[in-house]
Amino acid sequence: FCGCEVPSQFARGCTLIDTPGILAGKKQTEDRLYSFENVLAWFAPRVDLILLMFDAHKVDISDEFIRIIESLQGYDDKVRVVMNKSDSLSPSELLRINSALAWSLSRVLKAPEVRRVYVGSFWDEPLDQSNFMTPLFETEAACLLKDLAEVPRQSALNKIANLVARARTVRVQALILSELKSQMPKMGGRDRKQRELIAGLEEVFVKVMRTHQLPVGDFPDVDKFRHTLATHEACRDFSRFKKLDASTLSALNHVISTEVSMLMSRFESIPAGGLLGADDAPARPPP
Repeated sequence: FCGCEVPSQFARGCTLIDTPGILAGKKQTEDRLYSFENVLAWFAPRVDLILLMFDAHKVDISDEFIRIIESLQGYDDKVRVVMNKSDSLSPSELLRINSALAWSLSRVLKAPEVRRVYVGSFWDEPLDQSNFMTPLFETEAACLLKDLAEVPRQSALNKIANLVARARTVRVQALILSELKSQMPKMGGRDRKQRELIAGLEEVFVKVMRTHQLPVGDFPDVDKFRHTLATHEACRDFSRFKKLDASTLSALNHVISTEVSMLMSRFESIPAGGLLGADDAPARPPP
């Protein structure tokens, strides 16, 4: 592993990770002393963008590459596909290879739309100026840089959205557990009542939703929640659930309804270009 710092305005506040290339055949299992698939699966939820780089002359997707891409399932919105050294192809070759790559990816990356492929020359060699498609490659490179520049802003918005989702989940689960606790008898018959509550969990969900006017989308999967209540050690006795703190619930409601909207307004002033301001965004990539 090695790293470096570069004096680039574009690279401010971000880290680029260049992973090893995809090996084929026995090299995939014998030459590496670790699971490449597991490494990428670990990175996938922690990164904001994933670039799949293809050489214009090697766009075939091997079985190993298919498994790598499948390990990214669930994070398809982070994936960007780039075809490098496209300036070395003729227009007809570029059209054919680009179509073939898009078709191959559609079989692995399930999406309702055709996956966009950025075409250009993203290596240390200059563009072939004799190629009449050079303006296209420059435009594609500028679009890719703009896409990358929007990552910090989008990452911040995603984190806020995740914060809101987690806060709503905490609120709903706290109210559900409080409702279950309130329906438990003070004396005998607790086991029977608890089994009845678990069996009729849908009715508890509906009551909490109507009482507190909560959207149905905030509620967990009823079957999974039922399984947790029936099997988890901490749910052995509903009457032992902690009493819901009204002040804590009020503070949580304030965060969801007020604090988050104020936080979102702070990011509205960030330009869509993310790290690059309007004056800094290049019209075309540097030579």
